Amino acid sequence: MIKRLLAPLHVRLTLWLLFNVSVLVASSYAALTVLNSVNDTEAPAATPITLGLVALINITALLLTWRLGLYPTLRRLNQARTSAEQLAYRPSMSAQIPSHKDDIARITAAVEHIAHASVEETRQRRRDQQSLSHQATHDELTGLSNRKHGNETIARLDKTDSELPASILFLDLDGFKAVNDSYGHAIGDEILVAVSLRLKAILSDDCVLIRWGGDEFVIVLPEADQRAAITIAQDVRDLFNSPIATSDGVHKLGCSIGMATSRPGMSMEVVLQEADSRMYDDKKARKAEKIDAPAADHFPASDLGRAA
Repeated sequence: MIKRLLAPLHVRLTLWLLFNVSVLVASSYAALTVLNSVNDTEAPAATPITLGLVALINITALLLTWRLGLYPTLRRLNQARTSAEQLAYRPSMSAQIPSHKDDIARITAAVEHIAHASVEETRQRRRDQQSLSHQATHDELTGLSNRKHGNETIARLDKTDSELPASILFLDLDGFKAVNDSYGHAIGDEILVAVSLRLKAILSDDCVLIRWGGDEFVIVLPEADQRAAITIAQDVRDLFNSPIATSDGVHKLGCSIGMATSRPGMSMEVVLQEADSRMYDDKKARKAEKIDAPAADHFPASDLGRAA
């Protein structure tokens, strides 16, 4: 109870003032008494009026110190505490104003709370910015780089000083449209996600996998010559030997691939266009040879366990 009553800073300072007044009065009285005893014949005896004047001077000095120095400081301190607590413990923040503390302790707690909240707010803002940046450069469904980010990546290759060639693979799923139309976009989305995971599993970290749009994918192979690109293209083709499992069953799809490798003086934009053109040539050839994966190549969900 006593600790709670003495907690406010102004109460403690008032008690400090009264204590000092008492000490000054007592010390003045003691000094005059000693002085009178030493100079008993020369100095007049200390009278109540003398003691009263000494005490009045001391009290006046302390009161002026209080009024001109301590009191304005306390007022500003109280205003600072109120402002700090209003800022730190506003309704949007889940915190309570600390009780049974003096003004300085409460200001310190409020400032610490503001600093902590500021750090958390900065971290959250950074996470939001990173999330927005990721959303702006990545496909929402598959998590792959989107076309905009892919174009930027391809453009950066023109600015590198590497003397090694770079290659691009342009992919288009065969039979996807028929599956998407027959079984719905949800199944189509499952297939796109599954294809993305398969492609990421066989590509190294320096390769850039892009969802170009719809059922088209682009693989950028920095510092990869034609031989390396052919090897990767064959690995991609082999991925479609196994049917793709969905919640509706499994579906057998194929993949048309166009490949192009840069040559001296050739921009990567031209390489991309060449790979795109060759992909359509490959699709026509596959259709002519009747190896395009048919939409009817579907197995019920009950046969999933028997599918590779």
